[in-house]
Formats: sequence, structure tokens, C-alpha cells
Amino acid sequence: MNSEKECFTPVSENNASGRRTPVPGKTTDSRKQIIFAKDDKNDPERNKLYQRQMDSTDKELKYDFKGISSISSGPDADLLKKLEAGEDLYPCCDTSIWLRSCSEEVVEPLQGEVTGSIPKWLKGTLLRNGPGSLKVGDMTFGHLFDGSALLHRFAIRGHHVTYQSRFLHTQTYQRNIAAKRIVVTEFGTKAVPDPCQTIFQSISALFTPGESISDNAMISVYPFGDEFYTFTESPVIHRVDPKTLKTLARVNVSKYVSIVNHTSHPHVMQDGTVYNLGLTVTCTGPHYSIIKFPPAQDAGCEGVKCSEKTLTTFEQAIIVGSTPARWPFHPSYMHTFGITENYFVIVEQPLSVSVPAMIKSQILNEPMAANLQWYQDQQTQILLLQRKDGKLFKTFLTEPFFYLHIINSFEEEDHLIIDICCYKDPSMLDCMYVDALRLIKVDIKTRTKKTWCEDNVYPSEPIFVPSPDPKNEDDGVVLSALIWGRGLEKQVGVLVLDASTWQELGRATFTTPSPVPKCLHGWFTGDSC
Repeated sequence: MNSEKECFTPVSENNASGRRTPVPGKTTDSRKQIIFAKDDKNDPERNKLYQRQMDSTDKELKYDFKGISSISSGPDADLLKKLEAGEDLYPCCDTSIWLRSCSEEVVEPLQGEVTGSIPKWLKGTLLRNGPGSLKVGDMTFGHLFDGSALLHRFAIRGHHVTYQSRFLHTQTYQRNIAAKRIVVTEFGTKAVPDPCQTIFQSISALFTPGESISDNAMISVYPFGDEFYTFTESPVIHRVDPKTLKTLARVNVSKYVSIVNHTSHPHVMQDGTVYNLGLTVTCTGPHYSIIKFPPAQDAGCEGVKCSEKTLTTFEQAIIVGSTPARWPFHPSYMHTFGITENYFVIVEQPLSVSVPAMIKSQILNEPMAANLQWYQDQQTQILLLQRKDGKLFKTFLTEPFFYLHIINSFEEEDHLIIDICCYKDPSMLDCMYVDALRLIKVDIKTRTKKTWCEDNVYPSEPIFVPSPDPKNEDDGVVLSALIWGRGLEKQVGVLVLDASTWQELGRATFTTPSPVPKCLHGWFTGDSC
């Protein structure tokens, strides 16, 4: 590989070389495995895509986030007519699982009813995070990304399993509860204007990253050493007690390293180091920056003086790599990034965050969704930054696609492979509907899959837990939080599957005092919790 731009294409079953003409529009909501092939300047397809990228400019916006009211023609219009007529668009799926609101926390652990046989060696805590309530007083949030963060805890000690849930006490949550209305604007919900805030205060808030927007960290939860923090895409994270789920501290990462936001999915390395991708603003425009958070350590000695102070992971935070956004006023929206042995992987999709629109929305108290712009004629770029020095190594080009999550990325035989979930465009952010949900295990070597599903049961993302002495890569179990559909809104559970055979080993179910909404992301930690 050299440092010039290249094209990349999906691998097909009939082409082991990994080079194939892109098929625009082929990727929908399927997992796509991408293999980067070696540089070939004589490849006509590569040169065609490269020239298209070099000749492209900031073209007219082809898609915006105005909601279903903007749909006027095509298949989406037909769906809208069915929706307006009261027709159930997804009769096999209870979409209300996303619309539930928890009205009563489970502070004290509930004992679960265990069926099957959960391995005795499985001892630890499964933490989950997600939207917990779409209601504040008489008001309702307008988007699934806006619900107040609710934490879930499954404590597993073999056949003994308990469940707890508590709301994350962010500043946004506390202000909303105190006012009994929505007073902080969210991703898709405009708050009630604050009559005491002047336009000058709105403008000055632009210069305090993390403090001028919602800190509702309802997406994920990750460990920093022995501490656990909840994440959203603002630079404010919250420390929580993994045993009680109590909110312990609020940390504005932008006060330690110069970022205005970061992804909701940092990478936790074996030695405890955490990496995340953030956006920094420089005199030359926005840059995508890799932030390194080393494990907490003693301050050590300086000269003859020694300090007993411990440097926190945030006090040691440093930017270890950076590359400019291709469009100075339209940096790409990024929810995740990848890491391999030698590279940081940044996927720069043509869904951008408009800086001018963001400034305007801040002043006018408009939702963030209005700042997102999709350029369907612009390509997606894959940027590789070298881990050894943080410098841009290579840029790959592909057809435009929208993504939220990189499933995996790794190097193999002089290739870099990304397993990524792609959509043809970001319209799913507007509708946020769900299709039939199921757990699927895919073997990318044999191209086979195993499936687990059950009527009226909705699993969360799977989390793999290896056995104490694994003999192969899938020697262990897979955990998934469960909720139930129609008629069983107050039931929640945790499923344990054999990671190799994908057969159910056991489960624990609980009856809660109020409805249980569907969670998003989580983390499993050993029995230290």
C-alpha cells in the first residue's frame, strides 16, 4: 500500500482478488465486508472513481431531514398513504417497544426466574443503556434518540440472576424533571424556549463545547479502568456505579482535550488504554482527531519532589493523530470508527454536519437533526491513519453509503478488512422503524449463518463472553437483553446462548413495576462488580 487514494469494492464469492466494479445502490441494511486491495494505478475502475472524486464539488443537497411530511412521491409516498390510512406497516413486529416509557425505577435488585442451565463459570454484570422515557410532564420527545437515558443491570452469578434499572441523572434530566417539561433541545425535539436566555447567551454558549447542548448520554456505556461511563456524541460523559447504577460524576472531556464532540463507541484496549474519535476545530477548519486516554497512574517524581497524586485518565488525554475533513464547513457525521494492528480507520460518509446550520440552530434553539445534510452524489471515503505516528497513510474511495456501526476491522495477508453495516441513505434516522428483530451469527469464512429468534421477543445486541479457558474463538457464551412485545410490556430478561452452536443454554426473566423500553448498547464486566 502507498499513500495515494485508492478505490475499494466489496468482495464477491466469485472474485478472490477483492476487486470488483461497485454497484451503486446495492447496499441496503445488510452487513458488508470490505477488503482493500493493493494499489493498481492501471485499474480503469480505480481511475474512474478517483477522477470523479477529484472533480466533485459541494453539490446541491439531495436529501434533508424534514420528516415524513416532505415525502411526495415514490415508494415512501405509498408507505405514507398506508400509514395515514391507519394500516399496520409491520404486522409481524411490535414497534411500540421503542415507544415505551419507564415510570418506576428498579433500585433494589429483582430476583429472576431462571430456566435452562446457565454455566457456573459465568459471573459478572451486564450493563445496558438506552432511551428510558419519551415523556416529561405532559410533553413527549419527538425522536427515539431523545428519550431520557435509562441504565439496566443484570448481575449474573451462574444460576442466580438479578435485575435493576435507574435513570441517568444528567443535567438535562434534572432540569427537565424540575420544570416538568422539556427545557433542553435534543436531536429531534425542540425545547420550550427559555425566556431568561438572551440571544447573546445563545451565541456565547457556542464557545463552551458540551455545555450548550443536551448531555443526555443514552447510547452506550464503557469502562475507563475500573470506572464506567455513559456516552452520547456530545463531549460530556457520566460516571456511574456499576453496582447501584447511581450517577456519580459528570465529565466534560473537552476541558481536557480540544474537541467539540466524539463518537459514542470508544475502543478499550487490553492494557486499559481507551481510544476515541473526536472533532477538533483548528484555524484551517475541522479535523478528525484520535484521542488516547491512558490508564490512571501515579503522578511520579519530578526532580527531588514526589507526588502522591494519581493522574486520572482524562488528565493524561492526548490527541495522537489527526486529519482534516474534506469539506471545511461540512464535517462528516461519525458514530463509530475502527482500529487494527497498525491503523485507525475513519469512515467519512457523505452525511455531514453543517457548521453554518449548527450555529443557526444553536441561536434559534432548533434540533440537531436539522443540521444533518446528505450528499448522495458524493463518495464515501475511508481514511487510514497510522497508529505509529498518527499521520494519514491512505484514502480509499467507494460509492456513497450511510452507516452507524463498524462491526469489526482487522488486517489479514496485506489487506485491511472492515465489517460494516451499510444503508443506501440516512432515511432510517427519519423514520426509525424496526424490522423483524433476531440474533444472527455469521461465519465469514464458510459464508453460513445461525439464527435465534422467538415470537414476541426482542433481543438486544449480542455480547460475547469467552469461557475461562477458551479452546477456539467462539468458545464461550453470548448474552442478550430481552424484552417482550404486545401484552408483556413489564417483562424483561437476559438470554444466554452457546456461542458456538447458537443454542439457548438458559435465561432469566423478571416482572417489573413499569414498562421496559428497548435498550441500545452495553458492556459485560467480570465479577468485580
